[in-house]
Amino acid sequence: MRERASCDPSRLGVVAGSSRGPVGKWEEATAYLCPESGKKRTRPSLAADSMMGSLHGSLAMAFGIRGPAFTVSTACASGGHALALAASLIAGGMADIVIAGGADAPLNRCMIGQFLATGILDPAQPPSPVCRPYDRSAAGTILGEAAAFFVLESEPSARRRGAAIFGWLAGWGMAADGNSTSAESAGADALDTSASVALAQAGVDLSGIGYLNTHGTGTHINDSIEMRWITGLDSRRSKPIPFGSTKAVTGHCLGASPALEAVICLESLRRARIPPSAHCFDPHSEAPAGLLLQAAPLEGDHVMSVSLGFWGAASSLVFKRS
Repeated sequence: MRERASCDPSRLGVVAGSSRGPVGKWEEATAYLCPESGKKRTRPSLAADSMMGSLHGSLAMAFGIRGPAFTVSTACASGGHALALAASLIAGGMADIVIAGGADAPLNRCMIGQFLATGILDPAQPPSPVCRPYDRSAAGTILGEAAAFFVLESEPSARRRGAAIFGWLAGWGMAADGNSTSAESAGADALDTSASVALAQAGVDLSGIGYLNTHGTGTHINDSIEMRWITGLDSRRSKPIPFGSTKAVTGHCLGASPALEAVICLESLRRARIPPSAHCFDPHSEAPAGLLLQAAPLEGDHVMSVSLGFWGAASSLVFKRS
């Protein structure tokens, strides 16, 4: 049974983020081209179901949405860009409530084959710890699957509904380095630009950030970029910024990762606790001093999450305690 919106449907929107879209549907749609599959034809419904837009479209149908509805795809920054664009729709007066987040399901033969070819997957096998961001032995990432969505809402609308407020998306920033194609992540300049925009919009400086959730894939390229960038941040603070990656626990969920990590940031604010950077047993010699090896109390009311992606995409989100 579909739950319909209780607000004006024309003031309700949805912004979904996905790096790869419904890859499984594409596999199903093209299976009939492979003689050994035994399939003689493809289902007509796959013409719609295999589109990137099927993600926002299915949500719009489920909730009776009649306002802005679209899917964004900016590689592994997709979920972060979706949240930023959704917040911009509300701030610009185009919607009162926007369902926003990201989803990706890359655990299939096609996707795993592609990422194996890039050489960025960690070759370790359980029970060895797989994906070790900022560790001296870091050798790659591990894929995961996730979907994480939020109800973003203007304050007057939330107060009017008596909605439970779990936190505030206080600032958001988006950038590109304009110089990357298949590189594993954007450069530090794009990170710095998106973070600076998000901090300025939130009205908080670096000293007010109690936790930084990094992209932290455990690959040499990404770890090196972020460690150098965070070292630069520390030079602008009186003490090192507490930071860590959660991908060793969740896996790298591609475009869904920024939205999933936004959930982790909100939980950090709610619990006033910072999660450790798992699987980092021997920190890299260049790792900044704020690297979290154990859970710690959260100081302050703001946390920030940053994400990077192919083609030089970067997103930064600043959250404030409710």
